[in-house]
Amino acid sequence: MMKYRITKSCDMLRETNRTVCNIAITCGFQSPSYFSYIFRSETEYLPKITVSKLQYLDTLI
Repeated sequence: MMKYRITKSCDMLRETNRTVCNIAITCGFQSPSYFSYIFRSETEYLPKITVSKLQYLDTLI
């Protein structure tokens, strides 16, 4: 279940302009800080850094 939430949040980070806080709540996390903690433990990156990396990669395509 947790992997699904993280995968869904990655999709939302990539495809929307929603805030990390909004995505955390939408994906079922009770707080943005807990979401960031779990996200980092699963991906080795913070959600905000992931957004920046995805935006950078999109400019290269």
